[in-house]
Amino acid sequence: KSAVDSLLTLINDILDLSKIEAGKIEFEQIPFSLTDVVEDTIRTLAVKASEKGLILSHRFGEAVPDGVMGDPGRLRQILFNLVGNAIKFTHVGSVTVDVAVSGGQHPMLEFAVADTGIGIGAEKLGTIFEAFSQADGSMTRRFGGTGLGLSISRDIARAMGGTMSVVSEPGKGSVFSFTVPLVELEDQGGLAAATVAGSLETQTVLVISDTAAGRRNLVEILRQGKLAPLAAPDLAEAHAVLRQSTDAGNPPELVVLESQDDPIGLAQTVLGQTAFADLSVVVVSPLGQRGDAATLREIGAAGYLTKPFEAGELLEAIRAIAGGVAGRGELVTRHWIRERRQSVNVLLADDSPTNRRLAMRLLEKRGHAVTAVEDGLQAVRAVEKDTYDIILMDVQMPEMDGLEATAAIRESEELTGDHIPIVALTAHAMKGDRDRCLEAGMDAYVSKPFQAEELFATIEQLVSYAGVEGPADEPAPPAGDPGVEGNLIDVAGALGRVGGSMEVLSEVTEIFLEGYAEQFEQLTAAVEAGDLETSAKVAHRLKGELGTLGAMDAFEAGQEVVTLARAKDADGVVAAFARFSEQMDRVEPELIALSQGTLTAD
Repeated sequence: KSAVDSLLTLINDILDLSKIEAGKIEFEQIPFSLTDVVEDTIRTLAVKASEKGLILSHRFGEAVPDGVMGDPGRLRQILFNLVGNAIKFTHVGSVTVDVAVSGGQHPMLEFAVADTGIGIGAEKLGTIFEAFSQADGSMTRRFGGTGLGLSISRDIARAMGGTMSVVSEPGKGSVFSFTVPLVELEDQGGLAAATVAGSLETQTVLVISDTAAGRRNLVEILRQGKLAPLAAPDLAEAHAVLRQSTDAGNPPELVVLESQDDPIGLAQTVLGQTAFADLSVVVVSPLGQRGDAATLREIGAAGYLTKPFEAGELLEAIRAIAGGVAGRGELVTRHWIRERRQSVNVLLADDSPTNRRLAMRLLEKRGHAVTAVEDGLQAVRAVEKDTYDIILMDVQMPEMDGLEATAAIRESEELTGDHIPIVALTAHAMKGDRDRCLEAGMDAYVSKPFQAEELFATIEQLVSYAGVEGPADEPAPPAGDPGVEGNLIDVAGALGRVGGSMEVLSEVTEIFLEGYAEQFEQLTAAVEAGDLETSAKVAHRLKGELGTLGAMDAFEAGQEVVTLARAKDADGVVAAFARFSEQMDRVEPELIALSQGTLTAD
C-alpha cells in the first residue's frame, strides 16, 4: 500500500506539472471559508505531527477575513505540500502556519509556514523550487518524496497571481511564504467584508460582534444553516461592509448583533441609523434582564435570544423573520419559536439501523413526523400509499438503491404533477457522486456522517413551514474539544452530529452495538470466502455508522476495506480486514461506555 500511495502521488504530481507547463491548469472562483480550508489542512496533518511529538498550530491576523472567493482546492494543495514538508523535515519543536493580509489597493493573503527543522543551506536555496529537485541527493533516500511538491506549489501560486519564497538556516529551520490574491477582496476594494458571498438565492446576513470568538461562532452557525454571513467587529466596519456588499449586488437583509457590554444600546443605535432602516435586527445577549424583550420590541428589533442558545434557534428566528412568518412588530424569541412549531412529514429510507434511528430521533426531537423504511423499493411503495413533505434517501441500499428509487418516484410524478423534495444522504462525497444524485432527480445532497444543523437546514430550505422546535433544552456540545485525552472516539464531533444530545448519541450507539456482531460475522465470512462485493457492502455500512459515532480510526480502517474490495484486491482486503478487526477490538469498550452514557467529551 505504501508503494501504491507513493506511485499515486508521483502520477498526480506529474499530471499537475504537465498541466502547468502546458498552460492548461484551471482555477475555480467560488466562495469558501478560509478558516475551514486552513483548519481542515491542519487537522489532516495533525496525526503525523503528533506522531513526531511536534506542536502544529496556526494563527490568523486580525484583518484576515473568513469568507473569500478563489480556489479552495488549489489553496489547500499548496498548504498541504508546505505543511507536510515542514513536518517531514522537522524532528523537534514546532510547525506554525500564519495567515495575514498584505498590500493596499489590491490586498493579498499572505501565508507563512515556519518550522524548527533541519533547514536549508544558502547554496541550495536557489534550486529547491526546481522540478524533481531536493536540497541534496540524500534527501530522497532519507525522507522520500518526488521533488515536485515545491515546484508545483510555487507554480500554482504564481498562476493564481501570487509569489512564493523561502528563508532558511541550517539547523534552525525554515519559513516558506506565499501570497495569493483573492478575487472577492479585490472586487470589494478592501477587507471589511469578511463574507461568504453565496449564490443569489442565499440569504445574506450581517453579523456585528465585538469579539473575534463571537463573530466566528455566529458565522459558523449561519454557514451551517446555508446562509451567507458578512462579519464586522463594530458599527463603523458594519457600515463599510453594508456599503460594499450593496455595491456588489449582495446586500444583507438581516442583522445579527452581539455585544458583551450593551447589546440593547447597540441595537438602538443600529435601528436609529438610516443605513440600516430596511434591515431586520436580531439581538443576541449574553445575559437577559427582565424587561429587555419589551424594550427591544418597543425600539423595533425583530428577534431576541439570550445565551446560551442553540444554533437551530437562531436559524429558526432568522427564517421566520426573513420569510415573513413573523408579523411586523412581533419580536421572535425562543418562546415564539416553540409556540409555532409545525410538523413536517418525512419519509426516511436507509438500510442502516443506526443511521435510521439517529435520523428519526433528531427529526422527532425537532418536531417532525418520520416514517422509516429499509430500502428504495419500500420507499417507492410508501410514496404510493401515503403523502410526504420530503424524502431523505440513502443512495446505497439493497433491493433498489436511492438513485433507482428516485427515478421511479419522479416517473410516477409525471402523471400526478406532484414533486416531493428528495435529499440524498450518502457517504459518497465526490463531485461526480453529487452530480449523479442531482441528475437522478434529487433536490439536495447531504454527506454522511451529517451534522444535525446541516440536515435541518436542508429540510427547512426545501419545505416551507412556519417554524419548528429546536432540540430540547440541553447543553450545546463542547467546542473544539475532541474528547478525553486518549479516547479513540471523538465524542464532541459525534455530539455535533446528533444536535448536542448525549441521550440520542447513547441510544444510537446502543442500536449499532445490537447489530454489530451480526454485521461483523457477515463481513468475516465474506472476506474469508473472497466475496469482494459483499465485503464492500457490509464494510461500507459499518464504516459509515462508525463515522457517525466518532470512531474515526475504525472508520478509516473500514474505508480501507471498502476501497480495496471495490478495487478487486483480494489479498489487500484480507490485510485491511485484519487492521479493521484490530481497531474494532480497541474501540468496542469505548462504544459500550458511550452507549451507557459514561464516555463524555469533558
